[in-house]
Amino acid sequence: MLTHDDILRVLQDIQFNDWAFDLVLDSDRPYLKVRFTGPCSTTGRFQAWEGRTWCLSPDPTRSEIVQTAFKAVITALEHEAREAFRYKGEAIFGPHFDCDLLVELCKRSHALDAREEAA
Repeated sequence: MLTHDDILRVLQDIQFNDWAFDLVLDSDRPYLKVRFTGPCSTTGRFQAWEGRTWCLSPDPTRSEIVQTAFKAVITALEHEAREAFRYKGEAIFGPHFDCDLLVELCKRSHALDAREEAA
């Protein structure tokens, strides 16, 4: 079983750009979070960002910790890409849309733009 210090050592061995990998404990359950500095998609100014919190199992393996850190990086990069990608000036794949409004869009018959299935 990895101790708190063991998990911290695994996180210290991970490098991605200048990002930090933090260990957060909540009721003895370990969580992982990434921190980094990057440009704001609306202002262009650099500022500190935190990724979402990733749950680790109560008894994580080194591989689980490293793979979860990688997933945290990939997800944060995708988040940034969704904010920065524009079509006609709008972030149409943005990560901050209200899910109930997206449901309403899905219910509109004219909202789909897809090929007919091949016969």
